Amino acid sequence: MKTKPELRWADGEIERYCVVCGRRGLQNQIALVEVNNQPPMRIARCRNCSSVLLDDPDPPVENIDYWNDYVEWIAGIEAIASFLTLVESAPGSRFLDVGCGFGFGLDLAQKTKGWEVLGVDPSIGARIGAQDLGVEIRIGQLGNNLVLDSTFDVILASEVLEHVLSPSDFLASVRSLLAHDGILVITTPNAKTVDPANLDVDVTMALAAGDHKFLVDAEQLEILLRKAGFEFIEIDTTGIGLIATATLTAVGQQKSLLGLGFKNIQVDEYLRDRGNSAPKGSGLAVGMWARLVQSEVSAGKIDEARQDMVRLADALENRYQIDLTRLDTIREMEDPPSVLVSVCYLAGFICFVHEKNLPRAAEYFNLSLNIEIANETKNNKVGIHASKLFVIQSLGHLALALAPTKPKGAKRALKRLDRLVAAKECPAEVAKDFRDRALAITPPHGPTYTRLRSGMRKIYIKSKHKKSK
Repeated sequence: MKTKPELRWADGEIERYCVVCGRRGLQNQIALVEVNNQPPMRIARCRNCSSVLLDDPDPPVENIDYWNDYVEWIAGIEAIASFLTLVESAPGSRFLDVGCGFGFGLDLAQKTKGWEVLGVDPSIGARIGAQDLGVEIRIGQLGNNLVLDSTFDVILASEVLEHVLSPSDFLASVRSLLAHDGILVITTPNAKTVDPANLDVDVTMALAAGDHKFLVDAEQLEILLRKAGFEFIEIDTTGIGLIATATLTAVGQQKSLLGLGFKNIQVDEYLRDRGNSAPKGSGLAVGMWARLVQSEVSAGKIDEARQDMVRLADALENRYQIDLTRLDTIREMEDPPSVLVSVCYLAGFICFVHEKNLPRAAEYFNLSLNIEIANETKNNKVGIHASKLFVIQSLGHLALALAPTKPKGAKRALKRLDRLVAAKECPAEVAKDFRDRALAITPPHGPTYTRLRSGMRKIYIKSKHKKSK
């Protein structure tokens, strides 16, 4: 049975070889991570280059449930699209996506940029994606008996570097495939995320113990790229990761738009087109409509979200025989699909904002939380991190939905948020904001109002004290 990673900060020394700088011998142990009730994995930091070094990754296991979840809700399609916007390259450019996974990057590049695309990936997800999206993917690993006989104008290696046995050899292979005036876009978790000052959920996401082999910071990433022969390099931070563009020539560097700043972009048109063309009953249909509704909700387009929620409901009914209006039947499901964590939150948000139906909204928020608990044991590391974002929002909005008429229920939801803050899984300022808003709509003069106000003050004092340190 899978469980979420448990992080414990530690010190001491550990024998570990650094694949980044080549240093051998004792390194500084910084943490232990327990995954799936196995002996804890030891995390070290190189004494020479400060890279984070992990135990050898677990042997890869093909898990079709992971790829179902990936297609339906985990894959960050907006982020993938944003990586492509960092490059200014004409239609017809040759594009290689190394470690392409299901192939969304290839599909986006082909449909939105007009590029000629090719992917490389060893997973079963790549086989499925090649068929479902109609893109060309070579099954295998770059440099491991997989030979490509051409060069490429644009190469993307997103969240791949941290998995390879030798970063130097990997980047040399990528360099050999890049056209003289081509450009590489590379993303990888930032070693500086691994710090007790950061949220534990972000640290465990960056580490992905059992999957990742090492993490680098911006300085070491630049050193690796220069050793591989790249001359012009730009690096920026985004969330818990690093994003870089690297080229061989000044002409190639002119294609980089990273200096203008990295921004997530909306891909609503792509999501709608893919949702309409996806086979009924497919995970692809569910995933496209779910992401589109989420994008519209985030942008405040509630009318559009309501309309597309109908299409999402149809996709769920065709795939899982789920009726989103029958919450009792969803509650009775023994193994609810993970995507319902986000779908129920979105349905609740629409009820809350547009329909002003607070009791119904509260039902959806509660259902989202219960499904997350039911699925926590089966979710992969990325899924746990993604679902936690919806848990925070569901708890906060549950408190807002209950505060006017059921303030005790609101208090319980806010206490659960407080526990996430204490566990370093939720920013204190987010919990404080929900508490402030709940207090503003809670009927005054009652014991619950007084306790909410007291709890709000405690969070404020803790947050202020933390910032003053």
